[in-house]
Amino acid sequence: MPNKSQERPLSLLLLLQLEARVPAPKDQAEFAAEGKWVEEAELAEIFGHLEQRALAAARAKPNTLEAAKLVQDACLGGMAFLHFPPFRPGVLRELVLHASSAAPRPACAHDGPCEQREAQLETLRCRGNLLSRLGARVFTLLLTHHKNEARWGRRPMGPLQVDQKSVTAEFTELLEAHATWGMPLLCGGDPAHVGHHFFVNNDGAPWGDTGLTQRLPRLVEREMAQMGKDKAHISFTMLRRIFVDGMRESGTRGSTFERGSAMLMGNSICEWDRTYDLNFKV
Repeated sequence: MPNKSQERPLSLLLLLQLEARVPAPKDQAEFAAEGKWVEEAELAEIFGHLEQRALAAARAKPNTLEAAKLVQDACLGGMAFLHFPPFRPGVLRELVLHASSAAPRPACAHDGPCEQREAQLETLRCRGNLLSRLGARVFTLLLTHHKNEARWGRRPMGPLQVDQKSVTAEFTELLEAHATWGMPLLCGGDPAHVGHHFFVNNDGAPWGDTGLTQRLPRLVEREMAQMGKDKAHISFTMLRRIFVDGMRESGTRGSTFERGSAMLMGNSICEWDRTYDLNFKV
């Protein structure tokens, strides 16, 4: 009886020809020429500029819609790049706020299958992707639904302590402002009406599938214009490439910090090499 290799003979020459015709990945120079790349330090400067503008607005005009919008944008920039490894948009879109221990815990906002939520048992009730406010400027972050949840046997990432020791005093000030008056103001004074989503759109509703992915490039372009820089269109995918490029330039390959960053991004080091590191050669 013929074996599989005899049934389906493969030509090594054919495979080599196909491999030679696979387009080479673009490099930073090509992305920059297309207006889709900035260096990590420059992107950190852009998000830092947004953060300082939001802080100034929150301190000068608290409880105003203008300040609330800037504060939310700065919180998005901080969680998408400045203070964390770039979270995937789905993680941020489904993030809900537990404003205090005295308040009922919000329901899981995951829009995919959730075994715990479907069990309808209080002891198994899914906590979802949850930012919990423990006190003034002290939070914990728990991610139940993330890219690797199936691989992890549905185990969550976290909880991670988010305070001025783990991030910065300025960023926790913005999280506090958004949690206590910014987000409630943006959703018309009733966070429960929108399921306590931490990030909401201009209508005060939870972001749709593509809304958040479109919002981030726009706010980057806006800040670059504010700073007198040439605009660049920076998507969530490009954020991850820029972050990995900066990590590799810093010489942290193989470190605990690199492994932890890859984990929070929903990746492995091998996937960083294969997908995001533009300088990696097999």
